[in-house]
Amino acid sequence: MISWILFSISLIINIVFIWYLRQLATQFTSFRSNFEEFIGVIGEYRDHVRDISQMEAYFGDETITNLLRHTNEALNFVNGYSQSFSLDLELEEETEDYAEEEKI
Repeated sequence: MISWILFSISLIINIVFIWYLRQLATQFTSFRSNFEEFIGVIGEYRDHVRDISQMEAYFGDETITNLLRHTNEALNFVNGYSQSFSLDLELEEETEDYAEEEKI
C-alpha cells in the first residue's frame, strides 16, 4: 500500500517536472528566436550606416565613422551573448560572418 502511494506521488512529481521543463524549453526557444532577430536588425543597421559612410557626401565624416565603430562594438557585445544561447552551428556561423565583415 505504501509503495503505491510513493509511486503515485513520484509519478505526479515527474509529470509536473516534465511539464515545467517543456514550458522552459518553449520560452527559451522564443527568446532565442527574438534574440536572433535582434542581431539581424543590428546587422542591417550597421550595413546601412556603412553604406552612408561610403557615400561621397559623407566619406570620412568623423561622426558617421564613430557611429559605425560604436555599432560594430554593440554588435560584438550582443554576439558575445548570442554564443551562450547557441544550440546549433547556424548562429555561430552568422557570428563568424559578422566578424569577417567587420575586418573588411
